[in-house]
Amino acid sequence: MKREEKLIEQTKRSWSESDVNAEGRPEISGERAGLRARLMTLEYLLVLGLLALLSLSSYRIMLKNIDTQKDDARLVNLSGRQRMLTQRIMAFSQLLETSRTRAGRGAARRKLKSATALMKTSHSILANSQSMELSSKMRAIYFEAPHVLDEKIHRYLLHAQVLAELPDRELAESDRRSVADHLAACSE
Repeated sequence: MKREEKLIEQTKRSWSESDVNAEGRPEISGERAGLRARLMTLEYLLVLGLLALLSLSSYRIMLKNIDTQKDDARLVNLSGRQRMLTQRIMAFSQLLETSRTRAGRGAARRKLKSATALMKTSHSILANSQSMELSSKMRAIYFEAPHVLDEKIHRYLLHAQVLAELPDRELAESDRRSVADHLAACSE
């Protein structure tokens, strides 16, 4: 309490006698009131300007984060599609190998070619796209030893394309490895 009273007394002493009325309350002249009002207006405008600047900065940062998340979502979706397509290629390859009818082999061959083409396109987007930047770790997995995933995927797709082009009589040969073994070996 004493501290507050002391501050009040110091404040009262700092005012000139013309600034204090008979009751001891500050009284500001018209000229000083106008100056004070202008200063408060400037302070108010400065604060509003800073708030506007901060709001715009936050908005730009948020937009950049949204764009980054969209790219990440596209990468995740393409990667998921790649996983699904490897499974479909394997399934259509086995179906092509085991189908007993010409129509069944034809349908399996068409689906195998379609899945292979889609995987090739998706892989090209993932590996070579300038719009979606791969992290340094992902680039290392795709293009550097020990993984060199890019090369393995190209080899896998080449074997799937060759298999899809094999005539029916060559598919029936019993001395060759099964399709599943053949495709699995090319991805090692």
